[in-house]
Amino acid sequence: MLRRKLWDGPVGLGRYMEAKKAVISDREKETGDVALGPYDDDGDYISLGYSAKFEGNTVGEIIEQAEQLATEIDGATDIALGSPFKAIADCASEKEFTLGVVIPLLRRLGFANVKYNHGKREYGKDITFARLTEFDEYERWGAQIKQGDVGGGVNSEVDELVAQAEDAFKMPYYDVYTREKARISKMLIVTSGRFTENAVEKIVEKIETNALRNNIVFLDGEKIEVLAERFRISLK
Repeated sequence: MLRRKLWDGPVGLGRYMEAKKAVISDREKETGDVALGPYDDDGDYISLGYSAKFEGNTVGEIIEQAEQLATEIDGATDIALGSPFKAIADCASEKEFTLGVVIPLLRRLGFANVKYNHGKREYGKDITFARLTEFDEYERWGAQIKQGDVGGGVNSEVDELVAQAEDAFKMPYYDVYTREKARISKMLIVTSGRFTENAVEKIVEKIETNALRNNIVFLDGEKIEVLAERFRISLK
């Protein structure tokens, strides 16, 4: 619930809440993991309700999942409006960048089954997602996310990323949408900054097999902005 006279966003509160409502409605139809609730606008306050079911062993796990869902929806709304609420530079952490920018962008690019997996058992896949190919089969992807620049200098992150990419391809994951174990066929390496000091070339050269090497895609902050621009609408 938000109040108009306290709202200081770059677009009107009514427009913002209508956009969020549309995002939730679309997600309900596409993935079915959220349900749109009541919406009310009395001219002063605007309230929007939505719900979801979560499973976990602790209250902390449930809260974390709820916060993740709320952040994904906020990020998708921001991209739909082209608003500066969540610019890459405003992301204070890798998690915030992942949930507020990368995941909403993947959804808008048409990927399905997008899930945040960060944790001890991620095996190189911070995010898993998929797309339906021209042959009506799912092509499964994994993504490894980094905050800031990725350099290729001495003691760089290159070796870590190579190991994570190899693990991502080798280790299966449990797809909660299809209820089965699955393996990725493509890997996305994302940074909020830039790939510097020939980092991309070094990562590619250190990957041992051509099959893996040819199925790694690199995405930096500049390209993210270009892709996000496709979904932005005028603020005028």
